[in-house]
Amino acid sequence: KAAAAREKGVRLVAGELFADRFRTRYFKSQGVNCLFESGVVSGEFCLLAEGPKGETEVFRAFKRRRLQDFGLEAMIAQAAEQSRRRLSAVLPQSGSFDVVFSGEALDHFFSWCLTQASAAAYYNKMTQAALGQVLVAPKPGATPLNVYSNALLPWGVGSYKVDPSGTLGCRRHLIEDGVLKARVSNNRYAQYLKCPATGEMGTLEVSPGKESAAEILKPRDGKPLYHL
Repeated sequence: KAAAAREKGVRLVAGELFADRFRTRYFKSQGVNCLFESGVVSGEFCLLAEGPKGETEVFRAFKRRRLQDFGLEAMIAQAAEQSRRRLSAVLPQSGSFDVVFSGEALDHFFSWCLTQASAAAYYNKMTQAALGQVLVAPKPGATPLNVYSNALLPWGVGSYKVDPSGTLGCRRHLIEDGVLKARVSNNRYAQYLKCPATGEMGTLEVSPGKESAAEILKPRDGKPLYHL
């Protein structure tokens, strides 16, 4: 409430916070017997900006494993700025120019990548991507895409020691230089597809590119740049 009150022309219309603590013990016929504790802080909020021509709202949902990664005030400030900008937003011009994806727009792109690398999606015919298939072909000079499922990343939201089927967490290279290299497969779909079990999907990890964020957001060749 305090963070939203500092934003001009914006008011907080909804917000929820949840704190969950888990104490889990796994037993397995092969001898696994482990106990571990974990916690998750999650929530959502909605901001409303009012202007002469109407209102716009921005909704945010979030999840963190520890309080020092929370950054709630920064999220409020960013959402407030986006809500104010929407008041004057217009349709973009058409043409040929660079487009940069970040935030929620980029999440949708990586969600597509993870679907292609999902054993469950492949078994249920939600994707036909085959191992060895090129998913994302980089242009000359661009950094190839490398994506991992990392269940061992410290404090990652998707990290775990053992998944519900008893498979140990691991870091698995899914997309190597734009090529589908492996799939994420829990024990159930590993049996269906007769492939090794990797465990549930961990935290999404993407290798960094060659350019900084400032370089990526710099227009080139006198053309406009659209940032989604």
